[in-house]
Amino acid sequence: MYAGAYTKRNQGSQATAWYEKTTILNWVWDNMVTYNFDLMKDHHFDLTGVYSMTEYQNEFMRGDGAGLSYNSLFGMLCKMVQNE
Repeated sequence: MYAGAYTKRNQGSQATAWYEKTTILNWVWDNMVTYNFDLMKDHHFDLTGVYSMTEYQNEFMRGDGAGLSYNSLFGMLCKMVQNE
């Protein structure tokens, strides 16, 4: 949270600004198995099995500013993100 020395908050009124960022990690898990065998004398088999799992990363960011003594770029950017 931010409250500067010349904001309304420090002169008796409340002025605040904040931002929050959340990141969710992604991962990949791959597995592979191979099986080789002979059937009688004339046949040879090589079998392979593959399995894979994937999770993706999501990132969220939000913020707000209120009661500031000027129209800040931070406040305008927060309103643009909220309108998306």
